[in-house]
Amino acid sequence: MTIMCAALLVSCATESAPTGGKEDTEPPKVKVSNPPNKSTFFTGKKIEIQFNEFIQPGGFAQTLVSPPVAIKPDIRANGRKLTVLFKSELLPNTTYTINFGDDIKDLNQGNVMSNFSYVFSTGAVLDSQKIEGNVRLAKDDMPAEGIVVALFQAENAFPILTEKPRYFAKTNKQGAFQIENIKPGKYEVFGLKDQNMNYLYDQPNEQIAYLDSLVELNDSITPSIALQLFSEDNPKVKFGSARSLEPGKMLIAYSAPFKTLKADSRLFENGNFSWNYATNDTTIIWFSNTYTPKDSVFLTCNDTLKDTVRLSLKTIEKDSLWRLNKYSLNIENQSIIRQKTTDIIKIYHPQELYAALKINLSRPIVEIDKNKKLQISVDSTDLPAIVPTFEFDTITRQKLMINFERKENTRYLLQIPDSIFKDVFGLWNKSLSYPFRTRMKSEYGNIKLNFDIAQPNKYYIIQLFNTSKELVQEFYHHNTSKQTIDAPNMAAGDYTIRVIDDVNRDGEWTTGSLRERRQPERTINFSNTYNLKGNWDLAIDVKID
Repeated sequence: MTIMCAALLVSCATESAPTGGKEDTEPPKVKVSNPPNKSTFFTGKKIEIQFNEFIQPGGFAQTLVSPPVAIKPDIRANGRKLTVLFKSELLPNTTYTINFGDDIKDLNQGNVMSNFSYVFSTGAVLDSQKIEGNVRLAKDDMPAEGIVVALFQAENAFPILTEKPRYFAKTNKQGAFQIENIKPGKYEVFGLKDQNMNYLYDQPNEQIAYLDSLVELNDSITPSIALQLFSEDNPKVKFGSARSLEPGKMLIAYSAPFKTLKADSRLFENGNFSWNYATNDTTIIWFSNTYTPKDSVFLTCNDTLKDTVRLSLKTIEKDSLWRLNKYSLNIENQSIIRQKTTDIIKIYHPQELYAALKINLSRPIVEIDKNKKLQISVDSTDLPAIVPTFEFDTITRQKLMINFERKENTRYLLQIPDSIFKDVFGLWNKSLSYPFRTRMKSEYGNIKLNFDIAQPNKYYIIQLFNTSKELVQEFYHHNTSKQTIDAPNMAAGDYTIRVIDDVNRDGEWTTGSLRERRQPERTINFSNTYNLKGNWDLAIDVKID
């Protein structure tokens, strides 16, 4: 039997890899191994594993042996066969685990055999302790896939900064993991979004999770643990990239969120305008110099990190800015509805009945002629035009928010007069018109949230999201075990609820810190989806333990 198996392994190594054929998304599978996986009384130096298909040769950089051996074994793939050759003596009566991480992939499609471990013992028994659990993103309470869950013996502070783990596994799509064949003892548990796959928490864009207490494995009970993955505030920030997006617009990106960013250049001598993305690691800079093809930008991040960036810029032909319509200020990124009546197609924009009319302009506005007025007229009537109030958002200066008294299911026409808005290029707008129609009252309902709070002395942030995952309402709770919150005139549709345990009482979610041993604030995503119908009152009971 043994001779036949050895012959099979040798003959397979001489095969040629197939080409073409039907695309396969299945990862490789173990066909046979010598000695078999989970063998005892191992006394040799070599392990051979045969797979059902050809696998990629590689450096096996992610593969770890636990407990560590003095000299890293020689691991090679040839055809369908993988060989592990130990170069140092193994300890007696010890269970060893070879965890291959994501190193095993099929040759043609690159499908990964994730979390494959080969286990053997040099003694009579295998270590039988195991641990399981899940990892979720702390900020939005969603499953975290592909996270390395690492176990370290409780010997050093923050071992994930300097040591490779003793045992590890990766989470699946549901954020779940399981680690088996662990030696009895006490362990520290960490979760790591490992960007460079070295099993160390050493990159500014990596995320971390940790368990507050040690896990003791010494009986038949399998501990089930929950980890909250988070990005730390102010990790080491590094310059990432810079590029020109269009004439007068550039993007600057860093490796992690920053507190402050100052940009200086000859491009900005006539003024510039910028804002940060929501993640605060990227900024958009608008500037009025659209003719210079190349220039340098001097960046100062967090008042200390200085970089100089040389950019090739997208430009506009000199003196053509004023005469080319393509650079006129426009309305963009608005929803459109096409309605066909007989042979006529009418295009209009849907508008919420109980919210401000929001108009997205193509460039930031830096000046307003207050002597000119916006006008809104009712479509196809002789009614006098409405002069609404308006304002721009303070972040991008591109979103125009217009308030006026409106009626349901009514077509309106917004008219923006010539030369009322001056953009960052120094251009005054040409006249613009914007047809829209308000929704019907029957498309709205009322939501009543009834909260039952087990710990009324805590502070909670209660958030209501629509089907597009947009935050539509936010409330603050404190000092009562029962509370009812009304959310009137909500658009019909599906809603979900998220609650943040606001430990530091600052009115927003706060991340954690590994070195300070501070967990991120707890976020609770309620699994139910609540459907609000038009003209309905929806009561939602929410219990917070």
